[in-house]
Amino acid sequence: MAIQTITILPIGEVEFTLLHYIGKCIKKAFQLNIEIVAGQEILTETFEPVFGGKFNSTTILKSLCKSKPSHSHKMLAVTEIDLYSPIFACFWHFPCFSNTAT
Repeated sequence: MAIQTITILPIGEVEFTLLHYIGKCIKKAFQLNIEIVAGQEILTETFEPVFGGKFNSTTILKSLCKSKPSHSHKMLAVTEIDLYSPIFACFWHFPCFSNTAT
């Protein structure tokens, strides 16, 4: 059986030394091939000023699903940007529903 590959994809500016270290740790722990690919720009439509200037993780994940290389078993996206999940944002910091009882 061939050794599976995990692709590491930086989103935005991520230091190569960090990507290399993550890959080295994954390879050692799971005995998998690691491929670090060219970075992906942060999609401007994922920025949400209403949510404290964070980026919508769901939108980013949807775009990542389309970009996984066919030879790769899994893909790990690494970013330094501040992400939020719309589902959890409703429950923690941001009211999603107006005129509702509290």
